[in-house]
Amino acid sequence: MKKKDTKQCCTITPLFPREAFVGLVSVKRKDETVFIYPFPKIYTDIKDFSEEIDQIEEEFSHPFMAVDEVGFIIPIAFEKKVPLKTAYWNSPSMNYSSDQRINLFYHVIRQYELFHMLVTPWRLSKKVQELSAAIPLYRSSEKERIEQFMMHSNYPVDEKGKFAALYSCGKAMGVKWKTGEFVNPHFSIVDISTH
Repeated sequence: MKKKDTKQCCTITPLFPREAFVGLVSVKRKDETVFIYPFPKIYTDIKDFSEEIDQIEEEFSHPFMAVDEVGFIIPIAFEKKVPLKTAYWNSPSMNYSSDQRINLFYHVIRQYELFHMLVTPWRLSKKVQELSAAIPLYRSSEKERIEQFMMHSNYPVDEKGKFAALYSCGKAMGVKWKTGEFVNPHFSIVDISTH
């Protein structure tokens, strides 16, 4: 985590939804998936996810590339809270890049049963509580990996949060983000895992 002023650390208990989802969009060139972008926030409403895609569509649209009309959601279900510690904000030393994050989400799409999702406080205040799907973790090594990630990663976490949470992951589903209609995702797992 980024080095923070520890005076406000661990003062707000986030409200973790029982069920939510991680939203992803596919950026394509012609009919080929170039990459899948996992949004940082978790969502409880398709409408909120669609509105965010509308806002970033222009950013990913170029003469030869565009955001696909079908996005993806990975359902997640709350399992347990993970206490946060002031020490987590003392010495960030590991860069958690967008490419690393994207690659990890490919693995969740392929084998969701093997993963938990670590959900962290992203923006906390009296009026706003935004939570982030920070990192997918293999269930078999989650305890050590949580500590490593939280102690050393530069991933943005609102230091006011008292807890993060672990969520189980479900099978990815396709959604036409402009209409909210669920469809079979039209990507090949083989196609996306090679990018």
